[in-house]
Amino acid sequence: MTTNQVILWKYKNTAVDEKYQPTRTFHFDNTSITIQQQKTDITIEKNTGNVVWDGAFILSDYILRNFDLTGKRVIELGAGTGLVGLAASSNGGITTVTDITNQVELLKTNINLNPHIKNINAEELLWGTNDTIGKYDYIFGSEILYLHDQHLNLIQTCKSLSTKNTVILMIYKHRGLGEEHFFEIAENEFQVDIIPKDEYHKEFQNSEYTIFQMYLK
Repeated sequence: MTTNQVILWKYKNTAVDEKYQPTRTFHFDNTSITIQQQKTDITIEKNTGNVVWDGAFILSDYILRNFDLTGKRVIELGAGTGLVGLAASSNGGITTVTDITNQVELLKTNINLNPHIKNINAEELLWGTNDTIGKYDYIFGSEILYLHDQHLNLIQTCKSLSTKNTVILMIYKHRGLGEEHFFEIAENEFQVDIIPKDEYHKEFQNSEYTIFQMYLK
């Protein structure tokens, strides 16, 4: 049986510390966020949420430069280490970071590592099973399109959490894992708009990452 290994790409960036350290600190214009990582046995099938991927930094930076989340209800799906959700709360959001059961402990650890960031909590959320969780003003997701068989559940969850005014903002990197399948389904329910790359952090404007925004039709 073969295992798909996920490569931790290394890059030069003055805004972040060394990618492979157990603890990393991310510096944005108006805040710094410390994240604990667990770099153990990372494959497509498991533990991808234990480290911060480049997409989480890019999306966090974009959110902090383009949105005022003061008093807004925010949820991060597939939050992993929780960087995006912490960034949202640092910008005034009332934020819930969510992931599968075995990821929630790391999310809570990272919330506790950043006591200067308020109004954030961590909860378990399985996509496709959240009919009573409520509605949100903003839904964020970073690098969560790599599991083809979860696309329908992810879209169902986005729909359940949305009103006509909800902004859904996600980032992904094309890895040849069927990401286009997500958009084929999503466009039946949502208006999907691609964010121009000249609006990304300057180091990543020529990267393979794509930020997109969705609204219910």
